[in-house]
Amino acid sequence: MIIPQFSLRWLLGLTALCAGISLILSFAMRGDGWAVGSAAALGSVAAVAILHVAAFLGAWLVSQMSIGLFGRRAEGQSPFANKTVAEAPFEGAGLVESPMTEGPPPITG
Repeated sequence: MIIPQFSLRWLLGLTALCAGISLILSFAMRGDGWAVGSAAALGSVAAVAILHVAAFLGAWLVSQMSIGLFGRRAEGQSPFANKTVAEAPFEGAGLVESPMTEGPPPITG
């Protein structure tokens, strides 16, 4: 679909939101303290959103460059997937008691 379809209700809501933001910015230009704070908050939210997009695009660019350089996609595998693990890896080192007793540990006073 080349042209996205917008509902009239959505467009009217967006117009009302932009009008409210413009009203706050006009009060900020006049020097009202609450409006200056609100404008600063809106600006910081916009700056964070722009930085988030820039970080995502940077990570995507690095990913695309690594695909181009190495010719394959990185697979999400564990680095320990190829190793076989014994049933009790620390059994021979004396760190785990071999005969496990059935029951709670003794209470010492």
